Amino acid sequence: MDSPAFRRILVPIDGSPSGEAAVGLALHLADGGGSVVFAHAINRAAIIGECVTPYAAGDPTVALGPLEDDEGDLFKREMQRAAESCIPATTLSLDGVTYDQIARAAREQQVDAIVMGTRGLGGLARLFVGSTADGVLRRSIVPTIVVRDGGRSVSSPFRCILAAVDESEASRAAAHVAVDLAAREGGRVAFVHVVQAPDDDAVTVAVKFAQEYAHERGVPYDTAVVHGDVAAEAIRISAEVCHADAIAVGTHGRRGFERLMLGSVAEALIRESAVPVIVVPQNESSELTAQRGRSTLRRHPELVDGSA
Repeated sequence: MDSPAFRRILVPIDGSPSGEAAVGLALHLADGGGSVVFAHAINRAAIIGECVTPYAAGDPTVALGPLEDDEGDLFKREMQRAAESCIPATTLSLDGVTYDQIARAAREQQVDAIVMGTRGLGGLARLFVGSTADGVLRRSIVPTIVVRDGGRSVSSPFRCILAAVDESEASRAAAHVAVDLAAREGGRVAFVHVVQAPDDDAVTVAVKFAQEYAHERGVPYDTAVVHGDVAAEAIRISAEVCHADAIAVGTHGRRGFERLMLGSVAEALIRESAVPVIVVPQNESSELTAQRGRSTLRRHPELVDGSA
């Protein structure tokens, strides 16, 4: 590997098994000249608010002290891991709601990706407690790689990356990220489209674009069209069948009531996938994907009508 997968990676840490696995993956992806930023958030305002209630002890330093000590220990441990891997690293202490602060830090630190763990809460627990990973996914403007608690961590080359393909720009960007990673890792890509509508010309064009880019990068690929009522489940099963080490998927970043009703393939995957999920937002590399698309159209002018 002569270059990093991402030049600068933000890694939220919390000491959980999935968080530790995310650190290992981030260090692997930064190998070859990249760097990592370890971030940890403490919502001090919420803690102070709890301490000044009539039933609380009244001294927030009693609660904050151990949390800040734990944060220092976390930073020391992860910086040691980075040093052992010869990866340049820095630390960033955040103050506020975790997912807001992580998304903000990603912008301010100008990172190329976020790598984080998630406990994968489901059912009522997720509804009421919420998920830091879900919050970050809805706010991130860079690819976010999520490692689920209990999933299979990857700190060695991605031998196969499954890229879910549909007609969206986010899906095209996700396919390009998958191809770029596979090119670096010496792996291959499996392009998978879950059929939900017959004769979908737009998807045919999207698959063609993905195949052409893989061909340009010299990355071997397979293509499969699968049928399934639940896209996330079909993608997850396809990943198991092709022994994928990671799944790349685009997300439209829906919010509010629309997101609640329509759900999210990306969010379903990060709760269920045994392998890391690479979530690429709508805006990621829009100009780059447009350039790649124009290159494909120059070689295949017959696709112009289908891409309208």
